[in-house]
Amino acid sequence: MTEKTTIALTRYGEANSLVGQALESLAIQKGVKADVFFLDQQEAPELEKLCKQLSNNNIAFHYIRIPSVCVSYARNQAIKLCETNIILFIDADAIAHKNWAYYLSDTLINHGAAVAGGKIIPKFHKKPSFLVKSNLVRDQYSLMHLGEGIHDISKVVATSMGLHIQKMGPEAYFNENMGRRDGNLAGGADIDVCERAIRNNLRVLYNSKAVVTHQVLEERLTFKWLFKRFYWGGKAKAQKVGRLQRTPTNPKNAWDYIAMPLFLIPFMAGFFEYKFSRKKGKL
Repeated sequence: MTEKTTIALTRYGEANSLVGQALESLAIQKGVKADVFFLDQQEAPELEKLCKQLSNNNIAFHYIRIPSVCVSYARNQAIKLCETNIILFIDADAIAHKNWAYYLSDTLINHGAAVAGGKIIPKFHKKPSFLVKSNLVRDQYSLMHLGEGIHDISKVVATSMGLHIQKMGPEAYFNENMGRRDGNLAGGADIDVCERAIRNNLRVLYNSKAVVTHQVLEERLTFKWLFKRFYWGGKAKAQKVGRLQRTPTNPKNAWDYIAMPLFLIPFMAGFFEYKFSRKKGKL
């Protein structure tokens, strides 16, 4: 059993049914003792009751109602509450496999990582289009499959992510300007954490044994949602680096050459809209 761990699950707009599945998956984690902080940006007495029911000798659940701001704000609140060296993050629409917390925390404790991530596999709520074979599209669904074993990578995503707070020091935070909120699908706060870790000569590691299933809802399996996601991705890229570049989670594959021309237009629209608005002093 590893040293005591903190697990943070934050809900911004996900349905109670999805959150309930995520909480239940955390209750059956093996090989760890953990405090689970469920920071809820909605009011849900039924989930507060579920947290009390799920608490056991190894996993203690804490339901905490916080203001509705953004996902990064909620994750920062969890870091402030954390009393352990290790904090793990999982999305409210993800399901942790039973050894997820053990392997992710072990990567941080025993393998020298300051930031760690694991394998993220999909559960599609309807049959996806052929474009889901593109790793560029799979990136939009926060899926990650980078082979087997433990190895260094450039970034992980907060669908399944761990931080060693002591190693990260003052860099153990999420940029709240990058947190998703109503009407804004721009992310990147998790990638920003990884980049700051690497700049400080800290390791970002991937462990294929730390597995979560990410539920991809039907409304996200439409071209409309993908166009909107790439548009906001372009805005986020302009805000962060100010120049066009792509930093994929998964390595490029043949299907990306079909997807890229299709989604380059909304991406560039978001990118240059942000640049133009900034030049005009609107941002």
